Parts: sequence; C-alpha cells; structure tokens
Amino acid sequence: MMGYINILILITLLFLLLLTCDLLLKKYVANLNENAYKKVYNNNHKIVKINRYNEITIPSFIETPIVFDKTNTLSKRRFIELFKDYNLDYGKSGNSNLKKGTMKLSTFLSKMKNKRYEFYIFHYVKNNSELIQTVTSYIPAPNAYFINSDDLNIVISVGSLNSGTHLHNHGPNVNFLICGKKLWVVFPNSSHNSSYLKRIYAKYGQIEEDTKEWFDKNGMNLINNIKNIFIFVQYAGQAVYIPDQYYHMVINLDNSYSIIYNEPHDENEPHNEYE
Repeated sequence: MMGYINILILITLLFLLLLTCDLLLKKYVANLNENAYKKVYNNNHKIVKINRYNEITIPSFIETPIVFDKTNTLSKRRFIELFKDYNLDYGKSGNSNLKKGTMKLSTFLSKMKNKRYEFYIFHYVKNNSELIQTVTSYIPAPNAYFINSDDLNIVISVGSLNSGTHLHNHGPNVNFLICGKKLWVVFPNSSHNSSYLKRIYAKYGQIEEDTKEWFDKNGMNLINNIKNIFIFVQYAGQAVYIPDQYYHMVINLDNSYSIIYNEPHDENEPHNEYE
C-alpha cells in the first residue's frame, strides 16, 4: 500500500515539475521575443497612468497613440471562463478580419497551446446582448469621441505567440490587453507614408509572409522611410489608443488576449485604402 502511495506522490511531483518547466519555458520564449525587438523600439508614445478603465477619456483632437497604464482587472483565467463556450470567428494570422471559420474559444486555445497557431480569433460582438453585457461589465467602453453607447463595436481577439496583423488602417479604436505582450508599429496616414507603403506592396492582403517574418525583413526599412513612426510594447492591463486612420501592425510577443472597442463600421469593409 505504501509503495502505491509513494508512486502516486512521485507521479504528482513529476507532473508539477513538468508544469513548472513549461511555464518557465513560455516566459523565457516571450522575453526572448521581446529582447529581439528592443533594437527597433523608439518608445516615443504617450503614457497615461490610470486607476480604473472608466477613467479613459479621448477627445477628438488627440492625434498620437496613447498607452493607458493600469493593473489588469480581468485575469487570463477569468477571460477563458467567461468566453470558453462561445463560438467565435477566426481568420488567418496576418489578415485576421478575413473570416475563415468559427469555433469555441476552448477548442481554439487547445489548438494553439504551446505553439504558434496559424489562425487568429477576431470576433465582432454583435446581436448578442448577453456577450456585450459580459464584456462591458469587465472592460467598460472608454469615454471616447468615437464610441456610441447605443451601437458598440466590440471585438474579442486572441492570437498565439508570433502571430499578428499586417499593416492596415481604419477608424479609431482602443485595444485592452488582458494577457500577453504586443509589439505595435503605428504611424499617421500621410501622403508620404501611404506612397511608401504602396511602393513596397504592403497593402493589406498583398503580403504573403506572416507578420513577424515580414517585419523581420522590412522593419528597419520602415523605420528609415516612414515619418512619425511609433514602435512600442503593450503589456497586460494596458490599453492602447490608435488615432483615426493611423496605420498600425501588431506582433504578439506572447499568447495574447484582447478586447477592442472600435468606431462603429462594417466589419467587412476593406482595410488600407491608399489615398
């Protein structure tokens, strides 16, 4: 009997050891990814310290990215508990708004566990009052000039380590990061910047490579040719404001879960219309 108990204890200890090693490995890989991009940070974005998300105020004249910094109020575990049984839309990493299918969050997370997953949840919360109530009770809509409380445009976003979205632009939004890390590249939609993107065929949907691979090859060229570029890392708990029509791309430096408030628009409208 004692021998059987000792075996159970040994198996339990081995399981805990493997779990600890797995967590440490994930943290190491995430930090490795962040360190790899430190050479391109310029961190010239504005940071605003807040105590609660409902303190976020964005007037229409703000034309620079802002990071609202606070301690997260929604944990990764709670996020999964809240949304695991919902069927959510997903697309291909890089062009995530182009819907490929629908699956439960729990299924999606099991597929992306411990690896880079080629798909990316980008689900517009609409016509579901229960889901809207759940989101807004934990992440309230910001007090922003583009938010219409009667027509909330909310997105649930989940992407694996090294997934991302290619350069695109649209109306203003606020991205609340529940867990993970995101590398942001943001710049204004000026004639100079738009002409450069058109020249290098960086239109949304034109790029065949994944986001990280493309940025690894082209990042320094962007920095050297784009005017007024902002490059920074968003950490869990922080909310990032992207001004109207600013180009932006994201690389997930860790498995990342977000809630996004967009200006109301048709989710099927094309991104990146050059002017």
